[in-house]
Amino acid sequence: MNLVKTFALTVGLLSVTTAHAGQSAIKWQNFKNYEDVQSPYQSDDAYRNYITTNFEQHLAKLSKDLPNDFKLIVEITDLDLAGKVRYEGSKKVRLVNDIYMPEIKLNYTLIDGKGQIVNQNKDISLKNMSFINDKAGRSRDTMFFYEKRLMTKWFNKAVLSKVS
Repeated sequence: MNLVKTFALTVGLLSVTTAHAGQSAIKWQNFKNYEDVQSPYQSDDAYRNYITTNFEQHLAKLSKDLPNDFKLIVEITDLDLAGKVRYEGSKKVRLVNDIYMPEIKLNYTLIDGKGQIVNQNKDISLKNMSFINDKAGRSRDTMFFYEKRLMTKWFNKAVLSKVS
């Protein structure tokens, strides 16, 4: 009997924690027009797929905090990854230092379950000039750590605050 009660309680708690599950979508412009999306170790197509997958997964993770029927549509108009790709001898490497800060330019629309626009903005520029000294998170081994931090801070301030 206790096992049944425990199972029922667990299922009930899971349904409460999944009450928020908004959706998201990213529209990408032509990667050739972006400021800096070069890879030191992959082909352009493979790296473009790697970038889009990582950013789309990150935005989907953030959007789970939106109310169930909400949808966030983001258009990335420019992307400048942290660092710059340089040659060291015959090898290409991405040099990350404080001179080459990440920047994401975007437009976004937040839509509620009735199809009404809750929030919309264009020509947003996300950047952090002191990104290299940002002590929060220290997961710098994570790919696109700095860019994801920019998106997370923007999402919490500009998007999530509009529905809370």
